[in-house]
Amino acid sequence: MDNIKAVLFDFDDTLGNRNGYAYYMYDNFIRTYLSDIYDNKLLKEAMLQDMMTWDQRGDSDKSYPYHKIRDKYHVELPDIDFLQYFKDNINKYSYLCDDALNVINYLKTKYKVGLLTNGDKISQRAKVSHAIDLDIFDVVVISGEQGYHKPAKAIYDIAIAKLNVKPDEIVMVGDNFANDVYGAINAGMKAIWIWPDDGRPMNYDVARIYKLDELLELL
Repeated sequence: MDNIKAVLFDFDDTLGNRNGYAYYMYDNFIRTYLSDIYDNKLLKEAMLQDMMTWDQRGDSDKSYPYHKIRDKYHVELPDIDFLQYFKDNINKYSYLCDDALNVINYLKTKYKVGLLTNGDKISQRAKVSHAIDLDIFDVVVISGEQGYHKPAKAIYDIAIAKLNVKPDEIVMVGDNFANDVYGAINAGMKAIWIWPDDGRPMNYDVARIYKLDELLELL
């Protein structure tokens, strides 16, 4: 890609291994609230895999896995605010994808590097901070702190202003096509879609990678 001066990253499922930290958070939920079955490894794993499916990579209602696990397995669960449980606990388990730190450090030698992520203004910052020192980024934009959420052009405009470069000099890297590809291109940026499902068809002409370190072949 030519004429690039800045790289913006999404966090969950791009820099952060969301599949990993969501799994461990749900494991903690079962250990805390269904302790009588926690040592039944087969049943516990069945529940965990179901919860990960219902989680839908974070795109579902956060309370959906809680209700589904109760209804499918007929277990007694306390009447808790699961959305609040999610916000209070997901950050404790966050960690980076393989090579994320190496990729960021390499790109910083050539470009401004920023973070543009959707999430609650408190829990998202805590989640990212648990995985990586935010000072590594030139710009950090968290939707819950701004009042706009990807793919809204307004939040991209905020990131553009903070980076202080032209929109077409920025490339957005993310896993969610609507939020990260459509949103970025609609704001005048370039985009790279990171998506590990190489069996899914795509009929839009946008750069696509399957692992984060493949980004270095494009930039």
